[in-house]
Amino acid sequence: TAQAFCEPGRGRLRERRRHDLCYEPGTVSAPESDKKPDGQAARHAAGHLDGPRDLPYPIAACRVLLITLIAQCGIVVTGALVRLTGSGLGCPTWPECTTGSLVPVAHQAQGWHKYIEFGNRLLTFVLTFACIASLVVALRTRPRRRSVVVFSALGLAGVAAQAILGGITVLAGLHPLTVAAHFLV
Repeated sequence: TAQAFCEPGRGRLRERRRHDLCYEPGTVSAPESDKKPDGQAARHAAGHLDGPRDLPYPIAACRVLLITLIAQCGIVVTGALVRLTGSGLGCPTWPECTTGSLVPVAHQAQGWHKYIEFGNRLLTFVLTFACIASLVVALRTRPRRRSVVVFSALGLAGVAAQAILGGITVLAGLHPLTVAAHFLV
């Protein structure tokens, strides 16, 4: 699992092939085979390139990215729960949950569906903050890895697109085309 590779206090990681995933600053150095001339030749033969992407990634950055991944999985699960329970209109307006209130109110006719839909909306904010943190970490970590920056930015853009499409879906009364677009993004 990702946690096994990012566990603090271990210094070197178990698998040599995964040494570049993450590290605790000041505790990991390049594997011994990379310090020998024949180790470099073996790395080139295996398709590894020497350069910034071969350097370990800080453990704090790995943790932020892992939290973002967990939040992404959480929003997928809560979105499925909204769909499977028919709670898509648990909050019948957008961005408010009900007319005049951002949160569910006791007199709403939607019963427990309002809490499922509202929970999904709240998790969107958690995910947004996690994506922003991932992007900040990706931009500030040295050496900067372009792929991590791009995927972090795409994650944040995807959350924004999902929020907008979710709002349109609610305002359209769960029209099948908007629901399909919301699923596809």
